[in-house]
Amino acid sequence: MPFALLSILYMWPPLSRESQNALDDILRLITDKPSFRHLYADLGDEFISVGLLVGLILTAFSKEKIEDEWVAKIRLESLLWSVYVNTGLVFLAILFLYSDAFLSAMIYNLFTTLIFFIIRFNFMIWSENRKMNNSLT
Repeated sequence: MPFALLSILYMWPPLSRESQNALDDILRLITDKPSFRHLYADLGDEFISVGLLVGLILTAFSKEKIEDEWVAKIRLESLLWSVYVNTGLVFLAILFLYSDAFLSAMIYNLFTTLIFFIIRFNFMIWSENRKMNNSLT
């Protein structure tokens, strides 16, 4: 979650320059050492992307309190569904987006499969639990 908020702040136009400057200052403190001076570049995008991917993978594939065949089935169906939806969005992007818009869509596409999976998996778990609770009362 922290990297999701950081990525939104980093890319949101009104705040992007200030947040990039703050992140650049932090990275400059780290890379200002003589042995790292030649490595300095704007590493904000890379830092946020790696953190966001790690956070999404940990969220997506963490074990549930009750992990049984039913949860595994929903997990597999949700992963398959998210790949289908993401492939459809890539197909639409190929057809309708060009130049910088296409590049931006492909960058966001790095994260959308996991985001769609997390949303659908949690929604399916929630709806099935809600059905079970309603049938018990």
